[in-house]
Amino acid sequence: MRNDWSLKKFNEGWAFAHPLESAYSRGRRRLNANPACSLSMIRHHFRLQQGEGTGDPWEQAVYWQGPRQCPSCAKHLFHPLLYELPSLQRCPIHHIQFTNRCPQCGLPWDRPLTMRTPSCEVCGLLPIDQRGRAQLPAKTYRRLRWLNRRVQECWEAQNARDYVSICDLRATIAWTSDAERSRFTVPALSDPLLLSFESAKRHGRWDRNLQSLEVKTVKEPIRTRLAKVHPWTPPTLGSALIRSTPPQRLHGVTVTHLSRTLLCLALRRLAFWHRSHIPQPHRLSWCDFRNTRPEDFGADGTVCLLCLAFSLWCQAVTMKYFAPGQVATPGHHEICRIGRYSSFSQTPEQVFIESNDGRLFRPTPSLDRWFYLRATDFLFLELMSLVTSVHDKLVEAPADFSMTQYHSRYRTVFPQFASRLIDYQLTHRGLDLMYWFKTPLQELQLAQAIRDSVNRCHGEKEGATPRLWSADPDPRAVKLKDVDAFIYSAAPSMHCGRASFFSWTTHHWDWPGDSLQRYSNASVVHAPTSRRFL
Repeated sequence: MRNDWSLKKFNEGWAFAHPLESAYSRGRRRLNANPACSLSMIRHHFRLQQGEGTGDPWEQAVYWQGPRQCPSCAKHLFHPLLYELPSLQRCPIHHIQFTNRCPQCGLPWDRPLTMRTPSCEVCGLLPIDQRGRAQLPAKTYRRLRWLNRRVQECWEAQNARDYVSICDLRATIAWTSDAERSRFTVPALSDPLLLSFESAKRHGRWDRNLQSLEVKTVKEPIRTRLAKVHPWTPPTLGSALIRSTPPQRLHGVTVTHLSRTLLCLALRRLAFWHRSHIPQPHRLSWCDFRNTRPEDFGADGTVCLLCLAFSLWCQAVTMKYFAPGQVATPGHHEICRIGRYSSFSQTPEQVFIESNDGRLFRPTPSLDRWFYLRATDFLFLELMSLVTSVHDKLVEAPADFSMTQYHSRYRTVFPQFASRLIDYQLTHRGLDLMYWFKTPLQELQLAQAIRDSVNRCHGEKEGATPRLWSADPDPRAVKLKDVDAFIYSAAPSMHCGRASFFSWTTHHWDWPGDSLQRYSNASVVHAPTSRRFL
């Protein structure tokens, strides 16, 4: 006698729902249960179900861009709402890639629910001999329900936590450039790494099940940090914001001692990473790559990709010390125009914390320094990914110089870096932080194209790109005097030497001549809407 407990039908009874199905799955069941009837009411109910949802509390947190479907599951009218989770890479049942379109007719999966006569046998009406015969092992169904419970736990935990924001202090009292955006985020349900992050917080308890269900995981333990905070009131007019050494004026640019110290530490960290990953003799050089054309990035190009990423990094970390009219945005660099890279990652020197009830707190200088160094490391990681991606695409499909825009095939889609996730909560002990990787540079994997370009690096040879500044190969040799030379090199490079036709460079600011000096003296205290860092 057959054991009915070992199998569970996908579409038992054709018109009966299963607990995990989506609104799209309900519409397909009604379509196949009433193939000879008018489709107007089926379409009407489908639109209503799309607005009302299926009743899962976390459904609205998933951005709906049309159903992602497994072609094998489509033949059995099976589509759970879990398939819309960004965490799922492939079908957990058949282990094949999700698609947004039907492989047979090429239309979106939900298109048959709006057509007059759906004829496709994969995404539309199933053959009569296939209806009601598909079955699913009960063990697989239990695993899907286990995943659904884990998602609900994460959703409930997010709703239970208090709202806390971390803001850039400089963005509150001084000008902020549209060429800077925050990249660090709190784990959310729309993030592909949320389930892996929650599993890592539980010491990897879910990893085995998540991997079998084709959920993206990161094999890295969670790190924690506890920072003390104290209540903070925005300074009034004339009060001192930074109680340290008076600002130093370097070649027409006012830079505080704090800024010089943080830049020195950031340069040392990059120098340590460079020495441990590049065995051959090489110097990180800041060169003027603004006029470099796409032909220079080919297989036989002369551009050192590592120095190119470092040059963009230098441009980004120094732009906050100059007036907006002097700052060269990412659009002034040809590599950024090719990859459609519109904004640098934000690098705050000081932050403050805002609780859900409006109270403000300031962390210790140690946490300020930790945030800044982590942000500068992540900026270099992102720029290395940009340079590598654009180089690979130009090698595959060479392009000529364009004064307007390049083809969308060169657009850079950054991977989901695990180091960008930072979970934090404000408790009676202080600010609790949880994150992956000691530094984002640990996530950086040097491609072979990067290593080959390092071997071809011209440096100061004849015909090479003009060099503005170079880092000492010995990290311990980087001193404050080197930072002064670094900022001195930044001053002439900030003036744009070429016309840019990209949309993000058309914005203009009103810049009072003494604003930067007043910021350094901490007399600018008006606090507009703060730019969030996290």
